[in-house]
Amino acid sequence: MKKILSKNIMISLNEKEKIINPDEPRKWFYVLSGGGAIGYYQWLVLKYLAPLFPPVKIGGTSAGSLNALMWSLGLIKETDDLYQAVSKSNAAEITKPGLAKIENGGLQFNIDAIFKVIFNGLNVLDAPKLLFKKGKIKLGQQLIKNFSTITSLMDNSPLYETLNRVIPDDFKFQIQYFLTAVSMETGDLIEKSNLDFDDKQDLIKASVASTTIPIIWQLVKSFNSRQGVVNNLGDGGLRNGSPLSLMFDQLDQDHNYGIIVINCTPRKMSFMEKLLNIFQILARTASIVMNENLNNDLDPVLKKNEEALKYGETIGRKYVPIHIIEYSGDRGAFSFSEEAFKDMANSAYWDASEAINKIQSV
Repeated sequence: MKKILSKNIMISLNEKEKIINPDEPRKWFYVLSGGGAIGYYQWLVLKYLAPLFPPVKIGGTSAGSLNALMWSLGLIKETDDLYQAVSKSNAAEITKPGLAKIENGGLQFNIDAIFKVIFNGLNVLDAPKLLFKKGKIKLGQQLIKNFSTITSLMDNSPLYETLNRVIPDDFKFQIQYFLTAVSMETGDLIEKSNLDFDDKQDLIKASVASTTIPIIWQLVKSFNSRQGVVNNLGDGGLRNGSPLSLMFDQLDQDHNYGIIVINCTPRKMSFMEKLLNIFQILARTASIVMNENLNNDLDPVLKKNEEALKYGETIGRKYVPIHIIEYSGDRGAFSFSEEAFKDMANSAYWDASEAINKIQSV
């Protein structure tokens, strides 16, 4: 990779340029979006950029929160090894099959498991009951009861076990770390930092909560922080596709900052032609909602930053160079396979190369 070092670094934001004095080194904040399996791409981009622009604070949502956690703890090799293992095992280190499973680089329904749950308490002798209204009602009630027992499609208990194994009991943060999760009870966005946790298990629960897509995985029942206990938690990406605003709030007027945002998905959606059935339509609907969420998180901060650059800095309004890197590949959030990870590695190399050349242009 080409690394260009210069006496003056020029950073562009919406065609506005600002020269940075090399005698005033920037303090870099990193912002990591969610993205499932594409977190591997994000991790590699982070590894490429961090030696040149060392982060002093790092925050993430969903898969980004796990990357941020591992980086802030200095568990670089352990994370490299984990991603390699995940790509070869259908993500067995972070999830195990239920009504769905990770297989062949994607999310697949587990037909045997689905039939076992749906038809629990029923047998072939119940078939004649369908000839009568009361029989239909009774069978329908049983099916509804069976459906009501379903809390998730897969089980994320392996992620707890993996983090317990990888994170040492005497863990120490090397830089400040931030995460987001959502209370499914209240709908509130939960924002936490490493300063909120003394207990390893609560830290792990909070990190898992940030990655837990409701329905796909079971909710995290609770975790405790210095602000108290929160219950029934899900993916921070439900309300916070990118924690840029959270990280922007950490800035003060007395230091020279830069922010690097690594998005697992682009802000502009790609064209999708195949919308042939309900599953494809549901998947596309989820993608549109997440894309809108991501843009709603980014746009207000970028607008505020533009105003600071255009009209000048005041108390509460500070210009910060923000560089956004977006995944240029076409793999999906459940693309846990060696082939997909090779594609992501190629994308990470080229996207990081382009970003470095832009940030460090002569």
